[in-house]
Amino acid sequence: MRVLGRTAYMAERTYEEIKRHPLKGRDHLTEMQDLRKDGLLQIETLDSSATQIFYDLIASGDISGGLDDGEAAAIALATSMGDDAVSVLDDRKARSLLTRRWPARRALYTVDLLSEDAIARSIERATLAQAVHSALISARMRVPHHQRDWVLALIGPERASGCSSLGMRTASSAEAGVL
Repeated sequence: MRVLGRTAYMAERTYEEIKRHPLKGRDHLTEMQDLRKDGLLQIETLDSSATQIFYDLIASGDISGGLDDGEAAAIALATSMGDDAVSVLDDRKARSLLTRRWPARRALYTVDLLSEDAIARSIERATLAQAVHSALISARMRVPHHQRDWVLALIGPERASGCSSLGMRTASSAEAGVL
């Protein structure tokens, strides 16, 4: 957010999920609080209309079992913020539901943000590679087909072979270019 130079808006329920670090013994609450203090992260309470969308999404008949709270809250908030709001979603069910119900609404993957020139130029390549690899392994970051080559070039075939979200099973398949 700091590198992108814009404020990110997050639903309270999504924040509650994200502030729990996926790695045991790690805590990024301080980092998120700093972003809030600097005005780069704004936590929003869902209004009544967005709350209704939220409850509809977690109990949705469109998909098996509905959405998790974080994804449902993110979509509900974005729909209440107007047409220019962009959701950042990695979950397949959430993206599919968003596309079906709100076809004009734009959504990005986390990796789309990480691969933006502003970020790629401002973070040391080895640090960015470690962050992307960690997100793939520990935070269930999904990589769409259009970003696989970028991720593979960034983290290398050996690390990529252990990332199920890339669709790569072994180092030999990575070396052969099978994604």
